[in-house]
Amino acid sequence: MEKIFMEECKNTNCSKCEHFAAYYTKEVDRYVLSKFGWCYKKHEHIFKNNVCTNFTKRAVNNDKLNTEQCLDKILDELTEIRNILVAEK
Repeated sequence: MEKIFMEECKNTNCSKCEHFAAYYTKEVDRYVLSKFGWCYKKHEHIFKNNVCTNFTKRAVNNDKLNTEQCLDKILDELTEIRNILVAEK
């Protein structure tokens, strides 16, 4: 059970979340990614390896992922409509 949870956490850390913006530090010749960032959902500074319930997979220029997220939202809305119609009967 704990192993399964650890695998889920590995894939859902904040650095891979849509609501996370990483901080960079400026060096002489480049910018370096820091271990901290800003969470737009929690409105606070967090470590990039944190795990939370607000995780949303980041949509990079990937039509398949964008389509999946869009279809998930539509499915949620249709489920709510179905529940309302069933409750009215």
